[in-house]
Amino acid sequence: MLKYRASTRQAIFSLLLLLFLRPVSWTQETSSWTQRELAWREHRTALLLSEPPQGWLSVVGLNWLTEGVSVSVGSASDNTVRMDDCSQHLGVFRLKNGKVTISPPVGGFPGSVHIDGQRASEQTLRPYYASEEPSTIRDGSVTIYILSDGDKLGLSIWDTKAPTRLQFRGLQYFPASSKYLIHARWIPYNPPRVETHTSILGLPSESTVPGAAEFVLEGETFRVEPLDMDESLLQFALADRTNGSTTYGGGRYLTTAYPDHGLRNPGEIVLNMNRLYNPPCAFTHYVNCTLAPAQNRLSIKLEVGEKKY
Repeated sequence: MLKYRASTRQAIFSLLLLLFLRPVSWTQETSSWTQRELAWREHRTALLLSEPPQGWLSVVGLNWLTEGVSVSVGSASDNTVRMDDCSQHLGVFRLKNGKVTISPPVGGFPGSVHIDGQRASEQTLRPYYASEEPSTIRDGSVTIYILSDGDKLGLSIWDTKAPTRLQFRGLQYFPASSKYLIHARWIPYNPPRVETHTSILGLPSESTVPGAAEFVLEGETFRVEPLDMDESLLQFALADRTNGSTTYGGGRYLTTAYPDHGLRNPGEIVLNMNRLYNPPCAFTHYVNCTLAPAQNRLSIKLEVGEKKY
């Protein structure tokens, strides 16, 4: 989710800020390479376990809102959405005319409830992905964001005391291999293309595609397109024949730096498949991830990167 999809999604890219550990040349000493890859993996694990909105292991709920219908949240049994690790009555959310407001429960907001670091008050909330500074509602270990996904708005609920976080058993990887440090040809699209992609929940979404990376692997030529980008990174969603067996069934993501000559010019882009990683949907049912488009579904086994969790 984040709709946690692979398209200009700030938190997904935050998850991969660890890309400052760029791939090193495979001609360097093995110990140097091993240390860099191990450090990358350690940073990934640390971010999965981190505080919202980056630590996917804390996501415990996704509740879409209906126009004109009030939704109460709290630990008491009379709430519409019940959460264990917060006040009995946290607040009341309501979607009206495309905007979400929070109102106090009977008796007022509990003192433990804060919005953007301030004591809670009745107000209109700024959605995630539709605002550079989304509203953050906190109560103890629980954090709530308003999630914007196309024409849908909902409550994305996170809890740092979630069993998925506290009982996290670590990540497993295939052995690293120089075979999968790929120097691909970057083919720019001028102008960029707008394409529609499908999410794991079957919801369509549009993204701007600046070009494609072309490479040869296992004797076959592939051309894959990024689904998302920010100021310096591209994110790909890739599927292959290991999905559903040794790797996550919905495919995996890969984030990499821009091509050497930028997005608008032909050049080279490094795809370090050793850093293929599971999307958020591999860890929680309460997010929505974009699936690999047809051209990104490889007809070979990519026995590299992160294994199925």
